[in-house]
Amino acid sequence: MNEISHGGFISALIDITTGQGVKRILADGRSLVTVTNTVEYLRSARVGERLRLDVSVEHSTDRLVFASCRVTVETKAVAIASSVFSTR
Repeated sequence: MNEISHGGFISALIDITTGQGVKRILADGRSLVTVTNTVEYLRSARVGERLRLDVSVEHSTDRLVFASCRVTVETKAVAIASSVFSTR
């Protein structure tokens, strides 16, 4: 297969994965919603390639959590993202 993965698909994976990573640090079962999700695409990923997403929480306050996500295929960067989540 030589088809390229759609950027919207990769963006959705980033939002879901980053949100789940942020939920792991939240105390007392608070919920969260995405405020912003900025994605920079560095190269294409082919359908069938295994994507790895690594999430880091950069900073958090009582109401906001700032996180980043790096998407790679093997050792090649596909996308980097920064996200802000509001907690409730």
